[in-house]
Amino acid sequence: MSVVPRYYHVYVSDDYQNLAQDVENFATVKSGSRGIDYTIEQTIKRMLKSPQGYKMSDEENENGEMVNDKRDHHDNIHQKMDNR
Repeated sequence: MSVVPRYYHVYVSDDYQNLAQDVENFATVKSGSRGIDYTIEQTIKRMLKSPQGYKMSDEENENGEMVNDKRDHHDNIHQKMDNR
């Protein structure tokens, strides 16, 4: 198990063949580029289809977010992806 601050979201996928180029392309993109948020969310959505690792508990998702916490879901990627 690795330790990362909770404000970082780490996504690891076993689908190297299909996702490697997409992820590498982010290195040259500026944060203000048009449509970058959508592109990143779509890449994350694809990564979530072939996850690596496992849930640590039933109370938290893979990013350490409380599953049933109603207070702050602006960063909850699973909820964001389910709502699209």
